[in-house]
Amino acid sequence: MQFFKPKTKLLLALDISTSGVRAALFWAHKGAKPEVVKVFKSNAKFLAKGGFTELRHGIYGALDDILKRIHKESSPHNIEGALVSFSSPWYFAAPRAAEISEREEIFEITEKLVEDKLRSEKDLMKKELAQRFKVVEDELLVLEASLMKSYINGYGVRNIYGKKAKSVSMHVYVSAVFREMAEDIKRKIAGVFGTEDVHFHTAPLILFNKIRENFKEEAFMIVEVGEEVTDVSLVRGDVIQEIASFARGSNFLTRHAASYFKISPEEAVSYINMYSAGHLDADVALKMQNIMSEGLQEWKNFFAQVMTGFYETSFVPEKVFMFGPSVMLKYFAEAASSRDFAKFVYVDSTKVEQLKPEAVKEEFFRGYGLKTHEETMISFLVLFYNEHVWQTPESNFA
Repeated sequence: MQFFKPKTKLLLALDISTSGVRAALFWAHKGAKPEVVKVFKSNAKFLAKGGFTELRHGIYGALDDILKRIHKESSPHNIEGALVSFSSPWYFAAPRAAEISEREEIFEITEKLVEDKLRSEKDLMKKELAQRFKVVEDELLVLEASLMKSYINGYGVRNIYGKKAKSVSMHVYVSAVFREMAEDIKRKIAGVFGTEDVHFHTAPLILFNKIRENFKEEAFMIVEVGEEVTDVSLVRGDVIQEIASFARGSNFLTRHAASYFKISPEEAVSYINMYSAGHLDADVALKMQNIMSEGLQEWKNFFAQVMTGFYETSFVPEKVFMFGPSVMLKYFAEAASSRDFAKFVYVDSTKVEQLKPEAVKEEFFRGYGLKTHEETMISFLVLFYNEHVWQTPESNFA
């Protein structure tokens, strides 16, 4: 059955989370809004423990499954390009400060000058990451070296090219992944769809880009609760200043419930869903409430450690944008809103906003309805791909 109408270009957005893959197939219209056709999801097999090697094998299985389904449903149309976004633990990232100075007192800022500087930042980043994580430099592939904010002679400037300056300083976001994993994913996409046009980016940059653009905030935190890992990005002064993560996500709560009730993780997910919907018997619901509270307290302890680290350098913003699994997100949001964190933000509590695709619905053409919290990341990814990769040359777009 053919459900596609001929459009400009059919593209694929893929979100690689801790132990699952989400995807959106969409028509890209030149100079217009993207039109989502369908959203796909494939989860890796639930693991008793989330080891890196086991997680990667699970991701490969989930990716193979989702690519086959997309290929079957998109036929006979050709998918002409793909963008892949990595969430933790699949990427390394670090914000950096970079300076450009020339021998001349005043010089012109050219694209080549900036590109050369960003290239050197990539090389430095690769060396630092290799030393920090004890890997060989050639094992890493640097994905992004993107400008977040630039200053000419100490003044913030949006577009620096072609201007004269005595000094230029830049806030740069640099990220990397394991080269082997990126090449494996690109090979799988090419093998199914025949396209070599595959772009790689990371979740913190994509989320930061859209939040800054849509909400006009200059200081906030981004909290992405994954299956195994929670990522926290600190934004101050309109730039990502720090990124931290800790190994507690939604699967931690699931394992906690499974252990208490002596049931499988799949059954535990069902229990949590029924608890959230108010469909458990009163005595079981009370037990589940205690289990969730215990698990969330441990998550809060790790979150507090991250906040403490941020607090050591400067103030912690009270505004928090949170992403995560639809059913459990409200519980993590309540935990992040705890008065326990008031000492970091100088107010009674953080102000947590659980984002849904509704926040950006006006940026989409009519089509498939993106609704749940879980689909927010893929909606942001589609918009990022459409605007910053396909519509314009892929360069310093942050």
